[in-house]
Amino acid sequence: MNPEHSSKTAEHYTPPYIIDIARNTMGSIDLDPASCADAQETVRARCWITKEQDALRVGWPEVAPFNQVNVWLNPPGDKSGSLPKAFFGRLAHYTLASFVKQFCYLAFNISHLKTCQKANKSIMESCWLGVFEKRIEFTGTQPTKDNAMLYYGPKGERFAELFKPYGAVWAPKYLLPSWC
Repeated sequence: MNPEHSSKTAEHYTPPYIIDIARNTMGSIDLDPASCADAQETVRARCWITKEQDALRVGWPEVAPFNQVNVWLNPPGDKSGSLPKAFFGRLAHYTLASFVKQFCYLAFNISHLKTCQKANKSIMESCWLGVFEKRIEFTGTQPTKDNAMLYYGPKGERFAELFKPYGAVWAPKYLLPSWC
């Protein structure tokens, strides 16, 4: 069994306080592309994509016919890491296409971020990174490593302010001094 993701299911619902960080940073959650009715009791996105609809195949603008959407994404996990990478790649695609204005992306563990970086390094380098001080108590499963959250968009300082009670925050590469 891979220690990176040892849960028996890919279902791991996000606790409300994390959704609050995302919603209060972005102002709203327009699309949750990896969701279900149970998760939506907490997330309350305007639109969501279920496992059966398959967010890796369906066009996100077909599901959320708005411009410049705010996306919440807690991707399904798998033992190989291919699902999180594929979901992040799809998120990066729609961000670069200007469909996504802002996103909050929950990483099941830090190693998960390495996989995402392979999907799109430029988007990763443009994100604010929050690393949780304590492991998240997901509904349905528990992580084996520390969790992290990415924020992409114009409200990075707001994200940092809301996230700081739960862990450390780093600014995107482009905001760092050249000597870093």
